[in-house]
Amino acid sequence: MLCKRLPRFKSPLATHCRFYSAQSTSPYPFRNLRAFPFNLSPYDAQRYISPFASVIRHEGMLASIGARIFPALGFEPLKPARFTPVYFPGWFLDAEVKGEVSIKGDDRQATAQIHNAYIPGSDYQVISSAPIAPDDPHLRETIRFSEDLLRQHDLDVACIPYNISPFSIINIAHHLSYSEAKIAPDFRFSPSSIQPTLFAAYPVLIPLYLAQYEYETDTGTKYHTFIVEAYGPDGNVWSEPFSSYHTRERDIFNQLSSFFGVPGDINPVVTNFGYPKKFVEIAGFSLAPHQELGHALRGYLESALTLPSAPTALAAASVTELGELAEDKRVREFIHEERTPIIEWLKLGTELMMVHRMHEVCGSCRCIS
Repeated sequence: MLCKRLPRFKSPLATHCRFYSAQSTSPYPFRNLRAFPFNLSPYDAQRYISPFASVIRHEGMLASIGARIFPALGFEPLKPARFTPVYFPGWFLDAEVKGEVSIKGDDRQATAQIHNAYIPGSDYQVISSAPIAPDDPHLRETIRFSEDLLRQHDLDVACIPYNISPFSIINIAHHLSYSEAKIAPDFRFSPSSIQPTLFAAYPVLIPLYLAQYEYETDTGTKYHTFIVEAYGPDGNVWSEPFSSYHTRERDIFNQLSSFFGVPGDINPVVTNFGYPKKFVEIAGFSLAPHQELGHALRGYLESALTLPSAPTALAAASVTELGELAEDKRVREFIHEERTPIIEWLKLGTELMMVHRMHEVCGSCRCIS
C-alpha cells in the first residue's frame, strides 16, 4: 500500500476533496517528484496548535501556552480529536513572459520574470488558499519521493493527488477581461498577447499535519481544523475560517496572534497564525520604473492567488492538461542541477532588460539635447 485514505474530517476542509485511496500504485505520475521531509514531530505540532485550540474549546489556555513556550516544564498540550500527517502537492515556478502592456496610455512590449513562485497542486479547500511553500533555507532540503516517506513518526501519511497544472495560469491569463487585466492604476496588460519565453515548473510535496478539535455549541458538537507546516522546526500554523459561533473567539485569536508577534492576516479563506508568507517571492519587469512596476506585478499576482475562487479556477483550467504533465519537458526536478540553467537564463534576461532600459534613457537624453 503506497498511500492511505485520509480520515474524513468533519469540517469545510473535507468538502469536495479527493484523496488517494489505498492502491498499489502511486497517485503521482511524475518521475521527477521531490518531497520535503517531515522535520516536525507530531508532539511539537500539537504544542504549537494548543494555545489556539484552547480558545476554540474554552479550556486549558494557560497549560497550552505553557506547553508551547516552556515544553521542558511538563505542561501538556490539548490533544486533537483527529490528527494525521499529509503530503500536499505544490508547484514551484520560474518563468519569463512577454506581452503588450499599457502604462499611462502608452502601449509597449514588455517582459516580466517570476522567481520562486508557488501555486497549489490541488484545489483542496482551505489549504490551497494558503502560501504554505517552504522558503530559505528549507528549499535545499528536498528528497526524491518514495514509499519510505509515507510512514512518519509511526503514523501513515495521507496523499493528496495533483489536479492543478502549473500551465493553467497562462490559459487563465489569455481569457481575462479588460478590467481583470488591470495591474495597477494606469498599468494593465493585453491578455491575448501573453506568451511565455521560458516556463519551468517543479512538482514538490509539502508535509503538513491536520489537527481537528471538537467544541460544543447549543446545537451540538462542532469541529475546527488547524494546519501545521511540518518541513521545519518552526511549525507555522494555519486555521480554517471561524464559524459563526466564534465572534468572541476571533477577537481572542487576534490578541493571541499579537502576543506571539504575528501580524494581522487578510486572507479571507485561511488564517495564518505564524510568520507572514507570500505566493510570489520575486517579480521583475523590463520597463522603467522597473522596481515600482515589478512590485505592482507581484502585488497583482499575490491578490489573484489569494482570491477564494483561485484554486477552483486553476483546477478547471487544468482538466485537459493533467494527462500530459508527466511527459512535459517544462516539468523539471527541483534540484540544483536542473534549476541552475533556468536561473542563469533568467539572470541573463534580467541583464538584457537593464541594458534596454539604459539604451532608452540614453536615447531620451539625446532627444532632449
